[in-house]
Amino acid sequence: MKYILKNEKTNEQEEYFSSFEREEIIHWNEWNPDDCISYQLLSCRGCSEYIDGVQERYDYHGISTGHYCHDCYENNYPYRKDAYPTIETHGYGERLNDDY
Repeated sequence: MKYILKNEKTNEQEEYFSSFEREEIIHWNEWNPDDCISYQLLSCRGCSEYIDGVQERYDYHGISTGHYCHDCYENNYPYRKDAYPTIETHGYGERLNDDY
């Protein structure tokens, strides 16, 4: 996973991949830790890019299929967006839960 550390007073930001790197960035830049916020960047499961707007997507039945950017969701999405037959709703097709 990739993270961004942003100093809110100076608007500077740095990328990091571990908590150790986060502490090193704060130390070497001589930032006050209270002025810093961290947030996680998610990569698109389709193109593997770290792009703004990556969202968790779901199939028709509400099952999570991963995080995809808008472009991959519209053009390169490998899961069905329409209603597909399931054992629970149609009596045949795929099983939605693993209780059986």
